[in-house]
Amino acid sequence: MINKVVTAWTLTVFMGILYVLYRDRLSLENESALKKTIYWLCSGYLIPLFLIYADKDGNPVNLFMLMLFCPAVWVCMEIFKKFNYRGSLNLFILAALFSAISILVLFRLHLFLDRGILVRVTGSEKILIAVSQLIFILTSMMGTAFLMASGIISRFITIIEEKTDTFFWGIGSLSILGTLFIVAKVSGARSPSLLAGSLQPTELIYKFFFILFLAKYLSRKSIAIGLSSYPMRDKIKEVLLLFLLTCMFFLIPMLTEMGTTLLLFLVFLVMISLLSRQWYILPLGIISVVIAVFGAALFISRIKERVFNAWIGWDQHLKGAGMQPFKAYSALHGSDIFGVGIGRGYPYLPKASSDYVLVGIGEEWGIVGMVIVIAGFIFLLKDAYLSRDFKPDFGGILLLGLPLTIVIQAFFAINGNLGLFVMSGVPLPFISQGGTVCITSFLTIGTMMVLLNDLPQKNEVQKHA
Repeated sequence: MINKVVTAWTLTVFMGILYVLYRDRLSLENESALKKTIYWLCSGYLIPLFLIYADKDGNPVNLFMLMLFCPAVWVCMEIFKKFNYRGSLNLFILAALFSAISILVLFRLHLFLDRGILVRVTGSEKILIAVSQLIFILTSMMGTAFLMASGIISRFITIIEEKTDTFFWGIGSLSILGTLFIVAKVSGARSPSLLAGSLQPTELIYKFFFILFLAKYLSRKSIAIGLSSYPMRDKIKEVLLLFLLTCMFFLIPMLTEMGTTLLLFLVFLVMISLLSRQWYILPLGIISVVIAVFGAALFISRIKERVFNAWIGWDQHLKGAGMQPFKAYSALHGSDIFGVGIGRGYPYLPKASSDYVLVGIGEEWGIVGMVIVIAGFIFLLKDAYLSRDFKPDFGGILLLGLPLTIVIQAFFAINGNLGLFVMSGVPLPFISQGGTVCITSFLTIGTMMVLLNDLPQKNEVQKHA
């Protein structure tokens, strides 16, 4: 009974925070509302944390470590206050909410790491995944707060816009991808992301290098303005040129990581469709993605196993690739609107902390818990896509692309968990276990906040120039 009550409390608090983020603009200028929201976030985090500790863990050291999340959020607010940051903090609070959900879910799973950077640094035989994730979250959260508030991210964006070109980011991305592919083949690793243990270099390329490449190219070519007035022949020519340029990013990862390939391509499609307002590009591109996935499944054995054995025909391969989907669907089938209660589920999935983390949320937190997660990712688009200060220059296009990297990645992870699409192996941003996905997600949020804060000032300067 207590588990159900605590679950209901947590869901109510987190839904309330989402409503506040949707309705209000939280900033240091509205400090009382900001403090109240953080107090609620901490209460919604600490109460289920104590329940999981009493129910599953019992190690006071782990509890003390995980309680540090709350003071870390307040430290971030002090950093913003010290540097007199005046922008909206809604996205930062949303990222903190996702992080709280991540720690709670991973702590409840009570799984351990026996390899990775933190295991090597601490010299331990194993480390609790929730504690490992907490360390990455604290580092990412406080580091991003400092980089934002001190103006370092803003200056870095200016340098990229003024001092670098499309060629630099394109060649840089391809060089890193190519190097990782060669090293993976030589070392026998199944994926370049496995080379660094907790760190995944492809996350860095996907979230930043590729988006910077597109932003530089699209802003320089003025395609955002031009495509809407081009003759049809020129439209097709320009889109095909962009497609060929983007394909260079797809060829290497397709050989090792289907998820990265699909993510890059869909980000490209959505950006082109939004900027050019040529909506036919998106459905045509999605059809081509489906064709590409099934085509790749005919020639690449690992993709074939995922598509035909673990997705379409999972019920025919319960002793092999279908076992994991079977356990996931069984866990969700045993849940309801409010879940079975925190700590009362049985998420015995081989990758419950990474690929299938949403299943753990759905089983114990119910449909409401999954809706909170999905709604949070939709909110990421609100500030960026409803901004009246948007212009199709480098900063504007970068602001358009960055939230897409998170939302489309979440789209793939969520649909894979629910069986609506093939499991691509990409982590759920902010929530899945992983150091790199945590760091890059927070840096993405920080860059978005800086761009949203700088756009009105930049446009005002250009107006009077």
